[in-house]
Amino acid sequence: MSNCYFVSATDCALALSLVAYIILFVSFTVLLSSKIRRYFRKKPWYKYQLNIFLLIRQILFFLLPLWIATVIATATIGATSALNQLPALIALGLSIIVFWIVELPLLTKADILVTFGVDDGNAIPEEEYSDKLVLVAEKDNIVNTRIHNMGFSTLKNARIEIYFGDGFEVVPSEDARYCNLDFPKKFSVMKTNCGVIFSPMDSFQTLPPQEVFIFQTIVHPPRKLLRETVIVHFSSENSWGLREIEAPIEM
Repeated sequence: MSNCYFVSATDCALALSLVAYIILFVSFTVLLSSKIRRYFRKKPWYKYQLNIFLLIRQILFFLLPLWIATVIATATIGATSALNQLPALIALGLSIIVFWIVELPLLTKADILVTFGVDDGNAIPEEEYSDKLVLVAEKDNIVNTRIHNMGFSTLKNARIEIYFGDGFEVVPSEDARYCNLDFPKKFSVMKTNCGVIFSPMDSFQTLPPQEVFIFQTIVHPPRKLLRETVIVHFSSENSWGLREIEAPIEM
């Protein structure tokens, strides 16, 4: 009777610790979600805490199969038999980590944050970048499209397309005014939807994790908008498919 009680108590303790582990795992996963990172991205402590959260989550990923299997095996075949499976469980944990870091980014779209700032040729403070594009009608606007890599893998050979909409005029990148800007990059102007393309063949566009690239264009909006959104398409060599960001335009 006492042995049964001991086994039952051990199983309960393992089950409770598994529940606590899962809560901890989910908590750190949520803290690293895109929406949470977007909310905290302007906090001064964010860039330091992010590394700690990432490290803890990777450790939890590694221990996840080991911990779940230990609880299940102890309850069914006993602790000794579960211990014999330890090398296989460690190898499984390492496989999950390798898949998460290496393969998963190739199967998912790029995790990016796109913001806009309009200036007169001077630098724009980070807090003045916005999720919407605010322009002055019938005047040349220097549009800074800011792309922030919110993921944990490098986005290699990125291709960026920005569609302002019909009625806009884009000053070509060969214009002398671009020489006075901080981040001039070569781009091609599309004939439809007033679109521009920043190709990796024209400039080095590889974004490391948590880094930011700024793409500058000089545009002349019409008096009245024919479409009230700007559309950004982003793709890279090591992400899956096309990420589309749509943001409102105001004048």
